[in-house]
Amino acid sequence: MRALTAVILASVYLAGCAGPGPVARCAWPAEVPSALDLRVRAARRHLRDDALRAEDIGIRYADARNAPHSGHFEGFASYDRTTDSCITAMLNVVARTHEVAADTVRASLRHRPVAGDALAMLSFAALFALVAYGVTGRVNRNFPLDGGRDSVVAVAAIILTSILVSGAAVMVGEWYAISLEVIRVGNGHLSYRTQRVPWTHHRTKLLVAGMALFWVMAALRRRIDAGRESDHATRWAGRPARKVATSPTSLAPPSTRVDRQ
Repeated sequence: MRALTAVILASVYLAGCAGPGPVARCAWPAEVPSALDLRVRAARRHLRDDALRAEDIGIRYADARNAPHSGHFEGFASYDRTTDSCITAMLNVVARTHEVAADTVRASLRHRPVAGDALAMLSFAALFALVAYGVTGRVNRNFPLDGGRDSVVAVAAIILTSILVSGAAVMVGEWYAISLEVIRVGNGHLSYRTQRVPWTHHRTKLLVAGMALFWVMAALRRRIDAGRESDHATRWAGRPARKVATSPTSLAPPSTRVDRQ
């Protein structure tokens, strides 16, 4: 549990430090025009990175110009118009620079790096498995699977705990995934980009997967603990019986004393 907490706090800290301050100008950095052949994977990745950069410039520009904390806030409708107009202008610059259609540039925003999303989910799953292993140890000790009614109670305890722990993990995991996304884009204000994080669209599936993983860890922990207890009992059974030390007085025959009448 401490490892999971440490990772979450570290990701939040890094997310808070991500990226420089807001860009006050809606302008594309100087770049040498070059046509991109989108049949090449590297070219598609370059176009996607430029589109993400254009989008980020628009969000930063709107944050500095019309956001609630900017001092010039005139409502979210105005903020959205500023964001959209700047993003559109930047995407058009990217399209002209690389000789592709503006719609193609905008469509590239929907393509996410699969490796990054997979790494986020798998790393959190590994942390969740460690936490589940520790929690199931406590549940197994408090609710032993001894047969009869006790077994029913033990199974019910595992199921209930899995629901609670997995539900909490889904919420914490979403926070974790969004923090990694903040680090990836280099901007602490994701805005609507939060909805692109896959975690936010699969909460129910992640809950069920978490429960299943919890049950697997519970069975594994019970088997490991049972094996340890069996080995411990075997080692003690193979040891010779300890001799009880006796004192000389205890070995002496009881004294007979005849009371004189």
